[in-house]
Amino acid sequence: MSSSGVSGSAAPAIDARSVSKRYLLGEREQYGALRDVLASGFKRKPKGGREELWALRDLSFTVAEGEVLGVIGRNGAGKSTLLKVLSRITSPTEGEIRIRGRIGSLLEVGSGFHPELTGVENVFLNGAILGMSRAEIHSKLDEIMAFAEMEQFASTPVKHYSVGMFMRLAFAVAAHLESEILIVDEVLAVGDARFQEKCLSKMGEVARSGRSVLFVSHNLEATVALCDRGILLERGQLLFDGPTGEAVENYRRLAGVSTRSGDEISLDDEKRQGTGEARFSAITINPGLSNPDGDAAAIGSGAPLTLDLAVEAKEKVDISSLGLTFSTEAGLLLLNLDSADAGGSPLTLSPGATTLRVTIPSLRLAPGRYRLGLRLANPVTTRLGSGAVDLLDPAVVLQLEEQTSDVDGQESSPIGDGPLIAQGAGSVVQGEMSLNVFDC
Repeated sequence: MSSSGVSGSAAPAIDARSVSKRYLLGEREQYGALRDVLASGFKRKPKGGREELWALRDLSFTVAEGEVLGVIGRNGAGKSTLLKVLSRITSPTEGEIRIRGRIGSLLEVGSGFHPELTGVENVFLNGAILGMSRAEIHSKLDEIMAFAEMEQFASTPVKHYSVGMFMRLAFAVAAHLESEILIVDEVLAVGDARFQEKCLSKMGEVARSGRSVLFVSHNLEATVALCDRGILLERGQLLFDGPTGEAVENYRRLAGVSTRSGDEISLDDEKRQGTGEARFSAITINPGLSNPDGDAAAIGSGAPLTLDLAVEAKEKVDISSLGLTFSTEAGLLLLNLDSADAGGSPLTLSPGATTLRVTIPSLRLAPGRYRLGLRLANPVTTRLGSGAVDLLDPAVVLQLEEQTSDVDGQESSPIGDGPLIAQGAGSVVQGEMSLNVFDC
């Protein structure tokens, strides 16, 4: 793990030292009340006790004044818990946090709003909580309502607001009131694309004014564009602290999202189905688009794609077919490729490791993110999960980039052109594949 500190002698806006947060499963936490102080130790309590969940574990980092820090990680990594601890909504079980300045938080849609009060009254309420005078709040009121595009509903109780209206006003309040630190969680995903751009622009303006920003989002492109630095969390622990681009690439590898050729991704811990005589252990993506800068090549829409699939067999086993599926992130099946459909012979896997190299001459899918599923099946059937020896869906997520020409400089074929070799269940995109076997 690399780390980034605060340059010079200036004290950081946030200094978190060995912060841990434990919950007892099944217990409802009463924020602001005294709680039992229990000794830390094993994850699971003795028989008869509650199971412990460490949402954060020994987390240390700093945020400088005027710095924009991106906090990324998979669902359940501890991001929201960290922001609640920093916002003093809940207290850490262990460790210490030092904060210089007032914090404006936007953690949940409508958080800090009273449903019976109007939009204007809630602006004054939030400002008072931050310690601002009535005159200070009043000087910002017109700017807040204009940014939120809520002038028409300023005197309407917020209980009548839609989710989008809640979000617009909540962000406007958090961004415009005079807090030295702004904390924004994933709630921006609620807004439409135009307002999201408006919010991101405002956060950049806030940072340039010398205020610190903590930004949590699954929008990795926005995180790279906005943040000076990124920290990556996994199971409550800090895995990486450094340049935002590197943090994002580490996150993508951790989440099984491959965007560059040459990436090898372990599949050992992925959820799977099947009888288990043989199983996929890793996948390597190679090659994609050529890169004139000499960096790892991107995976190109319409470009050739080669997958090296590492397979471990417990004993000698015959496999009737190797299958690949490409689906949208929502799970809509677009393409089902099968070695048997492509005229391939059954596979005989020897005990131990084997590499299966799958070549797709042209992956005719539009740029975007796709779920790649893998299966070893015996016998061949039209049902995707039937007869599975090993089935991972998804195994990884692929990010396909724009491709204007193929490796020979010729214009790539449009989606749907070419022979329809892979006519499996649910296929709506044409494609083809070839298969080679290498003993390791």
